[in-house]
This record gives sequence, C-alpha cells and structure tokens, in this order.
Amino acid sequence: MERLNKSCRDELLNMYVFKNLQDAEEKANQWWIEYNYNRPHEALGNISPKEYKYKMKQSII
Repeated sequence: MERLNKSCRDELLNMYVFKNLQDAEEKANQWWIEYNYNRPHEALGNISPKEYKYKMKQSII
C-alpha cells in the first residue's frame, strides 16, 4: 500500500495543479489506468498486464 501511495504522490499529485474536482477525477482515472494496465510490473516479468494477457491468450491457442 505504501508503494501505491508513493507512486500516486510522485506521478500524479506532485505533477499537476488541478483546476477543479472534475479535473482531479479525470487525471486520477487516467493515472489509475496507466498504473494498473499499461506500465510494466515486476511480478509479470517487467511487462504490462495488457502484454501479459495477450501472451497468455496466445499460449492457450
């Protein structure tokens, strides 16, 4: 949990000045998608979950 908090602080909260609550929500959602689906994860061999899912589908066929 602490790693997530640090990443959120470093990659989102320290990078932007939000205009309003809607702007904060939009940027937070974009960051969350990037953090959870597009960035490489060490536990997956430093590939993104999208890539991992694709590779798993290919290996099943």
